[in-house]
Amino acid sequence: MRAVSAPTSLYETSRKRRSALLFSALLLLSSYAALEFGAWEARASTDADGDGLTYGLEFYINTQPQDWDSDNDGLPDGWEWQYGLDPLSATGDNGSTGDPDGDAFTNLNEYQYGIPTGWDSSSTPSVLDNGVWWNGTVPTRNWDEESAMQIIQGTGSDGADEDPMGNICNDQMDNDKDGLVDTFDNDGDGDADCSSDDDDGDGLIDEDPDGWDTDGDGMPDAWEVANNLDPTSNSNMDGAYGDPDGDGLGNLWEYVNPAWGTRNGSTNPPTQYFRPGPFNMTGTESPCNPVLGLGPGGCVIFTAEVDGITQTDPNNNDTDGDGLNDSYEAFVLLTDPTAVDTDGDGIWDGVEVNGSYGDPPQASDPRNNNTDGDQFDDGEEDVNGNGIVDLGETDPTRIEDAGDMDNDGIDNWEENMTCTLWNVSDTDGGGINDGDELTLAHSTDPCVSTEDVVKQIMGWDSSNSILTLNTTTGLDPNPVDWRQQGAAMAYYVSSNGSLTGFRYESIISDTLRNVDTDRPSDADTVVFLNFSWCWNATAGAINEPHCDDDYFDTDGDGLADWEEGLGTWGYLSLPNMSDTDGDGVDDLNEILNETDPSIACHNLLDSDGDGLNNYFENTTGCPLIYGLGGNGTIDTYYTMWNVTDTDNGGVADGRSTSTGPTRRTTRPTT
Repeated sequence: MRAVSAPTSLYETSRKRRSALLFSALLLLSSYAALEFGAWEARASTDADGDGLTYGLEFYINTQPQDWDSDNDGLPDGWEWQYGLDPLSATGDNGSTGDPDGDAFTNLNEYQYGIPTGWDSSSTPSVLDNGVWWNGTVPTRNWDEESAMQIIQGTGSDGADEDPMGNICNDQMDNDKDGLVDTFDNDGDGDADCSSDDDDGDGLIDEDPDGWDTDGDGMPDAWEVANNLDPTSNSNMDGAYGDPDGDGLGNLWEYVNPAWGTRNGSTNPPTQYFRPGPFNMTGTESPCNPVLGLGPGGCVIFTAEVDGITQTDPNNNDTDGDGLNDSYEAFVLLTDPTAVDTDGDGIWDGVEVNGSYGDPPQASDPRNNNTDGDQFDDGEEDVNGNGIVDLGETDPTRIEDAGDMDNDGIDNWEENMTCTLWNVSDTDGGGINDGDELTLAHSTDPCVSTEDVVKQIMGWDSSNSILTLNTTTGLDPNPVDWRQQGAAMAYYVSSNGSLTGFRYESIISDTLRNVDTDRPSDADTVVFLNFSWCWNATAGAINEPHCDDDYFDTDGDGLADWEEGLGTWGYLSLPNMSDTDGDGVDDLNEILNETDPSIACHNLLDSDGDGLNNYFENTTGCPLIYGLGGNGTIDTYYTMWNVTDTDNGGVADGRSTSTGPTRRTTRPTT
């Protein structure tokens, strides 16, 4: 064995000690490093400032981990990063006043929408005490929210805005803008799963909303907020079909007034559908003016839009304050629900619709500035625009022309203010013109009956002039009237509405006999206008609506009251006595016999045919002019009214009374 020297032994011992110390130091350093790395790893996953970003992500994107708003624009760093905004820029689309989704709602408005009061304490300005408020509206569109919180945004993404709120396969909108809607679209409007709200089929629901319209109901966020609707809810009163003002107009139709420019032209009328925005979206046809003929088809079948305002107030059922409900205007009247005077005639739409012009009262047309088509606009006729015809005004619903078009003695303007027609002289068809009926002497109603009676033609026998009708019920059984003097008794109605008058002599069963005019080949009906014959003048009598009072006859003698009072046929008589003079002959027969119904001695009732009328024979005092021949003296004899030769003297009584001084001085009676 070789011996080892002492110095060598000491050196080895010293070296081993150094190695042990170095190893121990390395162990200590490794443990410390592990602790430090663990601490850093824990810190990297924390969010000390509550801005929604971890320390590690803030380190990566260079935001301040101890300040929730690195660029001091009022928007949390994590909220900006989530929606693709730059958390280090406070200007342009990235700042608080930016509006990258174009919904007229600023980024700060979008973040703070619905945020509870006291969500963050001002005593800790660098920390969001309750974290980021994630329940506001979305500030951007065409952005992939699914992968936004990754360090490298967009990795593993299946697209942007491909899964908006709700089920786009069942929202009654044309989301893919191909002109086909929902299930009528072969691709389900771009929906991968029509059975659920998972529109992109990735197993997630509503994860990629479109910031222009966060809740996917077709209305932009700012408009909903401005109108007290919730832009994060697409149901109930806040959704497209909600109606908070109860006017029958859904919110979507309030946002875009109903004359929608997106229509399926293959239907008639074209079917309207809604195409959401903000680009290539549905808009209101503007202008759409029926007076000027502007808009599709002259705006005949579409809601008018005349003032450039294409939205109504979803919280006011009468946006323009014209007295008409918005939906009534938009869907029924087709007037502009934002304009008080659609046709620009100076009269509010509500006044026109509820107008009470003339007699019978009727409304004017709020889509036509000249309802009656005369030379005056409605507002020029109803000058004060109150819906009635006041003194000095004319009727905007009836043609106003100077003069008397129908020659009935009443000026056109005056007829337009009453029930009579300006272009028909006898409005009620009773046989007397309107002007005469209105005189004090007549005192009949020119409008008591404007009902016509129409019968169907069943056959025409031209060889025998027989017209067969479906029924003759209600017609005058004694059609020939002594007054008619050739006037038409009825009219054939041709297919173009023209009338051809004719007369007939009698009615047998359902036929008119001895018709004087052949039936036109295109006439299928006959109209009867004059029903004065059926008027019952008895006090309290109820007349059929087609009967007319033109020849009101109180005493039933066949002469109208006014004919008797005016002496129309040459003689005056009393309207309340059928035989005014009591001579046994009614007033009408005296008129027809051309005798005076007010003079008893003057009649042709001669029962015994002796040349003296009955009254003359039964009384004394009649001027002999009323006896046969007459010599101007007064009759002083009674004779028998039913015996030709009262005294059997061989001379007829009429001859005896006319012989003057040679006649017998005794009464010719036995």
